Amino acid sequence: MRLTTYLIALCFSLGGCVSLEDSSTYVNAAAASNGKVLNAMVNVKTGMSRQEITAVLKNELLIGYRIEGSPEKLNPITLAQPYREETLTKNGRAYQVLFYFTSVNRPDDLVADDELTPLVFENDLLVGKGLADLDRIKRM
Repeated sequence: MRLTTYLIALCFSLGGCVSLEDSSTYVNAAAASNGKVLNAMVNVKTGMSRQEITAVLKNELLIGYRIEGSPEKLNPITLAQPYREETLTKNGRAYQVLFYFTSVNRPDDLVADDELTPLVFENDLLVGKGLADLDRIKRM
């Protein structure tokens, strides 16, 4: 009971908890929206290779913990990164778009497009970061 109380207090002190699925699942929305991915995304620069970006952003994002049985047994909840991939062809040029989960805008157990940051690659090099760059390439 003490651990559960501590976890709940910790979540609220960090900016709020989101309860998903049932009362045994806790996700720290503040950590997901202000945590490692956004901080690491600052280090992603145009001209970097996909391999360099994967090293910076990793392949998994910890978004919370699920209590299994007793409050002392916590299992991590993770999302694969990139969350989604697309291929875009514009003016005979092929682009690969990787969408990384970077924020929680609505704690509804779904990942919406506005919670993802697109990274646009051409020939395995980053040529755009964010919705504005993706829209610019789509309008070319």
